[in-house]
Amino acid sequence: MADKIGFIVLQMELSYQAHLTPPSFRLLTHESRLLDGLLAGMAQFGVTPGDIRLDTAVPSLAEAGITCFVHKNGVLLKIRPDRIEASCVKIPEGDVFSRIIRQTYAVVREAHPSVKLHSHTIALPVHGNLEGGVSCADFLRRYITCPPELEPTSFRGAIYQLPGEEERLSSSFEIQPSLIHPGALWTRFVVTLDAQQVTSEKALVAAEAYYRKAANAFGLEAKGAAAHAS
Repeated sequence: MADKIGFIVLQMELSYQAHLTPPSFRLLTHESRLLDGLLAGMAQFGVTPGDIRLDTAVPSLAEAGITCFVHKNGVLLKIRPDRIEASCVKIPEGDVFSRIIRQTYAVVREAHPSVKLHSHTIALPVHGNLEGGVSCADFLRRYITCPPELEPTSFRGAIYQLPGEEERLSSSFEIQPSLIHPGALWTRFVVTLDAQQVTSEKALVAAEAYYRKAANAFGLEAKGAAAHAS
C-alpha cells in the first residue's frame, strides 16, 4: 500500500450511547431518585438544578426521560428507558467525558439496580485537512468510482459497513467532504462494543483505537485531537 496520507484533525466531535438491558419504563417511575442522584453526582462538574430538565413533551415514550447539560464541559446528557446518551462538539480534556458517563451510569444503577449495561455505541465524526497536496476530491475518487462518462463534478461520499470481531459487535466508516471546513475531509466512525468485554472506563480508548485502525485501512494517518487522555 502507498504511504499513508496525513489527516490533520481540525475538529473531532463525540457521541456515546450506553444501551441498557432490560429496557424499562420503571426508570421513569424513579424520576425523583434519578434527579436527586444526578444533581448530587454531577455537582463535581458544576451542574445545578437549572441544568436538569424532565423531557415529557416527546413524540414517543422511548424519548421520555431526563436531560442534563454539563455547561462547564460542554456535554449534553440524556437518560432514557433503554439508554444513556452523552454528546459534545468539543471533547473535554483528559478523562472528563468518561468520568461523566460512569457517574451517570452509577446514578441510574442506584435508582434502578436491576438495569445492566449491554453495549456501548461511540460515534467519532472528524473534520481534517489532507497533507501532501492531496485534495478531498482526489482522495474520494480512490473509493468512489463511476463510468467516465458519468464522472461527477462533486462527491457526496460513501459509507462502509465493517465486519464485527471479538468485542466489536459492529462498526462503520463514512467519508465525504466537510460541510464546515472548506476543502477538508469529513470522516465518521461508529462502533458498538460488547459491555461484557469492554468497561465504560475503557470504551472511549477502544473506540479511538478502532477508529485509527479503520482510518489507516483507508490510507489515513490521523494526527491531532484525541477522544481520551493519553
